[in-house]
Amino acid sequence: MEDYEDKEYISKVLRSARDRVLNGATESSFPGGEPKDESVIIDALKGIIAGLNEE
Repeated sequence: MEDYEDKEYISKVLRSARDRVLNGATESSFPGGEPKDESVIIDALKGIIAGLNEE
């Protein structure tokens, strides 16, 4: 994460990733586009969900 000490940033990244993976949001909620941290979290969430669906 860009700034591990910035809890507000972390919260916003997690919220945006959740909205995109679970709620179908088509774009990042960050002005200026998706930060790299969000992309990494989205990939991880999709992998977890895919693994659970296989069980």
